[in-house]
Amino acid sequence: MLHRFLFAARSVAAVVGGYLIVAAGTILTFNVLVGQMTVDSSPRQLILGTIGAVLSGLAGGVVAGIVAPRFPFGHAAAVLLFLAFDTASVLANGTGPVWFDLAGSGILAISVLFGGWIMARTPRRRASDIGAHAASRP
Repeated sequence: MLHRFLFAARSVAAVVGGYLIVAAGTILTFNVLVGQMTVDSSPRQLILGTIGAVLSGLAGGVVAGIVAPRFPFGHAAAVLLFLAFDTASVLANGTGPVWFDLAGSGILAISVLFGGWIMARTPRRRASDIGAHAASRP
């Protein structure tokens, strides 16, 4: 019973943690480093904002995959539920064109999924395997 609870808690922590990383990264990018972006932003701002969004999404997907290593891509995909609510909030309060906000959310979503895919493809080594490998060295 405790095992199931810990598995569920870890899954929830992976999804929430992944989203918090995405949110923190985008807040840092758009409120501190680049400034608020609009359709009329300079090309430099748009490029830096896009890079920040991609890195934030990748980091969120990777964190979700690290915290819940049994099914990293699925946990990264679950982060998209929070991103969907976030996107709905932005669209409801947005002053710019809908396509601009959807494009930004799409970049985040693809990046989160790619981060989860990277973690799903990364081979995991158990601590016992690493210890046995180290012990077999002369």
